[in-house]
Amino acid sequence: MENQESLIKQLKASRGYAKASMTRLYSFVLNAEDVKLTDLSILQAKRSRLVELFKEYESYNKQILALDEKDPEDVAEIEGKYFKILTVLNDAVMEKSSPNTSTSTCAFKTKLPTIQINTFTGKYNSYTSRAYQLERSDAADPTIEDFLLYLERRALALENVEPMMSGKTHHRAAVVNVAAASEFKSCKHYTAARSASASAPAAAGC
Repeated sequence: MENQESLIKQLKASRGYAKASMTRLYSFVLNAEDVKLTDLSILQAKRSRLVELFKEYESYNKQILALDEKDPEDVAEIEGKYFKILTVLNDAVMEKSSPNTSTSTCAFKTKLPTIQINTFTGKYNSYTSRAYQLERSDAADPTIEDFLLYLERRALALENVEPMMSGKTHHRAAVVNVAAASEFKSCKHYTAARSASASAPAAAGC
């Protein structure tokens, strides 16, 4: 009988130590700021320790009840604290384990160069307009065919301009009204323009 009482006393002391350890963990999870500032590895260690302590606690309870059926231990209270601690630790571990999507996206985001695309308005540029006005005769109004002929000669002159060695495209000053008829007929736009002028009605003026 004396040996049994001594064993029960020893088991209750061991159970009390396990309960005290779980109580410290319970106090820790009640402070949300402490949980937030704790490293992931420490949180994982606390969670593992909690599971071990609760297993030990249950083992001591079973041994004590086998020797003393009237043991007044409130097991439900300790179980409630255990599940509370485990839930908070699981949530904290999951939050710290998940990558921050917005931060990762910003870190690997590559800024592409801006490409400026000018809108085509259907009008020829100022240089083409000025050259056309200098070439045309003031004695008579220009016809559609005269204008198309000028554009073909202009296109031929631009096609013959070679790019500069720097790799940037620059157009040399070219006299666009000196191309012979045999030259601009070889332009790849000549046939299309002639076909368009043949289908268009003759115009008295622009």
